[in-house]
Amino acid sequence: MSGTKPTKSSLVAVAVLAWVLAPAGATGHRDATGIVKQRMDAMTSMGGAMKELGSLIRGTQQDEAERFKVYARTIIQHAGDELTALFPEGSLNHPTRTLPSVWADWDHFVKLAQELERTAGSLASAAPREREALFKRLRRTCADCHRSFRTKK
Repeated sequence: MSGTKPTKSSLVAVAVLAWVLAPAGATGHRDATGIVKQRMDAMTSMGGAMKELGSLIRGTQQDEAERFKVYARTIIQHAGDELTALFPEGSLNHPTRTLPSVWADWDHFVKLAQELERTAGSLASAAPREREALFKRLRRTCADCHRSFRTKK
C-alpha cells in the first residue's frame, strides 16, 4: 500500500460505479429480461441519480459541482432517444410497469424524454443558484411521465 489517501472525487467515482454495476437482483428486477430489463435498469440508474441530486439540492450532501455533473450525466445517458429506444411497441413483458398508453400517446412520451435530456443537460452545467429550479423541472418531467405511462405499485 502506498499510504496515499483517496480523493473525494475518486471515492465518488467508485461509489457511482458500484451503484451502476449493482446486480439486477439488488434493484428488484430479478425476473426482468431483454428490453424490459434494460429499461428497468436505466430507470433505476436515473432514479438513483435523482435521489443523489435531491440530496445535493437539500444540502444533506456537500454541494460539489462535479457531483451534479456526474448525476446529471447519468440521466442524460438514459434520456432522449436512448430512453425512447427502450420502449419498442408492445414490450409489456412481466415485470414491466409500462402502460400501453406510452404507444397510444407516443409524441407526448418522446417530448418528455427529450425534455428530460435537455433539463439534465442544463443542470450539468448550471450555476449553483439555478440548480434548484432545474431539479424541480426535472422532477416534474419524471412525475408527468410516470403518471401518464406507468402503473402504480
